[in-house]
Amino acid sequence: MNVKGVIRAGFHALHEKLAFVDRKIAWFDSLNIFSHSRSSKVMIRFSQPEFVVRLLELSGTAYLLQQQERNDVRKRRLAQLATALQKRMAFPLCARCGGATELRSSRYGPFFGCTSYRGGNCDGFISVPRRVLELAVQDMGLTCPRCEGNVVLKSGRKGLFLGCSQYPDCRWTNSF
Repeated sequence: MNVKGVIRAGFHALHEKLAFVDRKIAWFDSLNIFSHSRSSKVMIRFSQPEFVVRLLELSGTAYLLQQQERNDVRKRRLAQLATALQKRMAFPLCARCGGATELRSSRYGPFFGCTSYRGGNCDGFISVPRRVLELAVQDMGLTCPRCEGNVVLKSGRKGLFLGCSQYPDCRWTNSF
């Protein structure tokens, strides 16, 4: 194949994909059964765990997986907090429209937000009383993943967050 053909096949006719089966196996391919007959096709299997983990890091996939894992933990924790709060108090009605509210979280901590917000009709919200929130976090019975201490509600200049009761020996913190 001449240089012109290699450049054409290398830059115009390939459609590369990187697929991770797990942290041990990855596939790199340009295989497309519906592709044109003039395009080049490549399929490579990587089965060395160290190399696959490095590919995960270099492709940015490891970061995306960590972000997804953190978001899943936050959603589960917020659902657990909602259950603990429901045992302590009834969710209030929206102050703006009188509709139902649900527990949501922002960078400043959890709050009751109007359920009509998703439809764009109402953006009302009500703060969760601090003492009730402290008791609900205590009821959740969370333990610190670093030192096995209790997780408690803390506040800082950026709002409410979860922290270890063993502070300053343990500096673990997390948001809602």
